[in-house]
Amino acid sequence: MMIHLSVVFFALCSSLVASSPLQRILQAANETDPSPDVPPGWRDPKRLRLLQLSLVFRPADVVTDAVERGDNILPYTEMEELVSCDSCQEDAAALFEWTHDAELAPNETRSIFEDNLCVVPFITCVRLSEALADGGPRKGYLIVLTGFPGDREISVVPWILQQRVGRPIVFSDAFYRLRHVMCLWSYQAPMQATLSDELSKVTFLRALFLLGAGPLAGPLPSTIGELPYLKGLYIQQQMYAINGPIPPSITSLPHLEALTLTSTSFSGPIPEDIGNLRRLRVLEIWDNKKMNGTFPASVTSCRNLTRLKLDGTGLSGLLPDDLGALSRLDELTLANNELSGELPRSLVQLRRLQVLLLTNNRFSGPLPDGLGTKMGNLRQLDVSFNRFSGPVPASLGNAANLTFLSLERQWPGFSGPMPPELGQLSKLQQLTLAYNQLSGMLPDTLSGWRPHSPKLSPSSYSPTWRPT
Repeated sequence: MMIHLSVVFFALCSSLVASSPLQRILQAANETDPSPDVPPGWRDPKRLRLLQLSLVFRPADVVTDAVERGDNILPYTEMEELVSCDSCQEDAAALFEWTHDAELAPNETRSIFEDNLCVVPFITCVRLSEALADGGPRKGYLIVLTGFPGDREISVVPWILQQRVGRPIVFSDAFYRLRHVMCLWSYQAPMQATLSDELSKVTFLRALFLLGAGPLAGPLPSTIGELPYLKGLYIQQQMYAINGPIPPSITSLPHLEALTLTSTSFSGPIPEDIGNLRRLRVLEIWDNKKMNGTFPASVTSCRNLTRLKLDGTGLSGLLPDDLGALSRLDELTLANNELSGELPRSLVQLRRLQVLLLTNNRFSGPLPDGLGTKMGNLRQLDVSFNRFSGPVPASLGNAANLTFLSLERQWPGFSGPMPPELGQLSKLQQLTLAYNQLSGMLPDTLSGWRPHSPKLSPSSYSPTWRPT
């Protein structure tokens, strides 16, 4: 009779059976033939499926079940799952101590870690491709913890956490003795500890992903800038016990490609030398209500950026004139700040841009002439709740894939007639124009649209408009 790996380890963690039979079962599960449903280099479809759900492990060109594309930090397509790993085994004692302190593994499982830690369900031993290793070590392991109940079919961790009745995982100092861990990935698995300066000793670490890991607390250690291979740093979703400034040393990470710090209690400005991160492709620092400072002008040196999201981070001042130098940007969102002044003319050079959200700031003056020209990928444009004035640029009619356009609530407001060129926006699904000084009628091709609020007349340009 086949025994599900998750059920086995649940029984193991409940100490319902002896350790030696479990050890044989776990090893036997790892020695079975690879599943025909997994790509070359992989054996366990459940381990792989869990990685595929995370943007850390998902390639940039792979979308699964309508999930957003990956960040390509440790793409599973560039890794091979290992049945055993001699170098990984050097961490067996420290790794067992850390998982035991965390109450993820009882004493009875010590021999499993000592014999072959690669069979532990939440440990995946891997060999990186030469390109992904990028001159660093190729063999190591991933710690993959999910507390999401919907992941019970592919992970044992939700079952273990259920038995803890809300007690967080203790993040002990044994973690800092791990020399071959390449990634700690924790999703909705609460942790209790303060990250220590000893983090710099985990030198193989390439990705640190902590989502919903509160009550993990304290400042981010300044020594994080000493991790030579770190590519992705993610601290996000209700991590309000993480506080203090973003350490300037973070700008010294030579391999960093993704920096996501959201819904935290970080304070102060974004480090002014953020532009030193020349490999950076993803910069998301949003919903950090204790942060402030001016827009980090040096970010325009990060020419590989594809995603720049700095919403709700207390930013003030002007945008840099050379913002258009970020020619690879797909998303630029700066909503809910105190940014001011006119938009830089170079904004029209962002020809790959798909999303531009500038709502709820203090921007003023006209929109740049040419906005929308040669911006065929643009799908969403929201400049609502600002201080723009002047005419609506006719060039917006060239943004052929635009589906959402919001120009509402300006002071003193856009003025003059709506340009007839907007009638070329055949894919437009929502247009909001309320509280401006616009006059005249909608372009003829939009005459069949109806106001979302039937109490407002079409000539007032007050409602939100949608096609009939």
